[in-house]
Amino acid sequence: KGKHMPFKGYEASASVIDGIIFVQTHLYPDMFDNDFENCIALLYRSEDNGETWTEMRFTPEFFGINSNIVLCMSRNLIKLPDNSIVGFVWTMGECQYRVRSIDKGKSWSIDIVEDGDIKFKEGTYRPIMAEAVTFITPSKRLMAVARVTLSNLADENIPHLYNAKPFDTDEGDGMLLIESNDFGLTWHAVRGL
Repeated sequence: KGKHMPFKGYEASASVIDGIIFVQTHLYPDMFDNDFENCIALLYRSEDNGETWTEMRFTPEFFGINSNIVLCMSRNLIKLPDNSIVGFVWTMGECQYRVRSIDKGKSWSIDIVEDGDIKFKEGTYRPIMAEAVTFITPSKRLMAVARVTLSNLADENIPHLYNAKPFDTDEGDGMLLIESNDFGLTWHAVRGL
């Protein structure tokens, strides 16, 4: 028999790391009991197979930024080779952050993420980690698949970028394979997908 889960928000995605279930969502002001002026990112954590959950709110105050900023979370969390857990929170057109936990998701620290050599045309920035899915390859490379707006990218020399087949759903009309050599703090374009 099904059980009601306590998740608020929309676009839920899940990660399971060392037997701990994490579910991340976005919560807009007009949804549920959100008392914030804008969208916030929520992270739910369960150590007992979903019987009980704790809620972590990634709010503008948590990041020390303007309270009118929209915050969303990338599609998954990932365990790094140093056993820390990381995820990515981004703001609409402003900044992106790596959130990192060294205690299995009980508490989180913040670092600013840079796009590295991925350049956008002036006035067209979309955080590279927006809706990104991160993964570690068998050779221990930290990589992600990121949605991008092809016409906003300033670098036309990214291999296979314009071979990507655009889709007409919203501004993210292409996919980019990116890589980080510093545990997710800086990202570099590898190729279009």
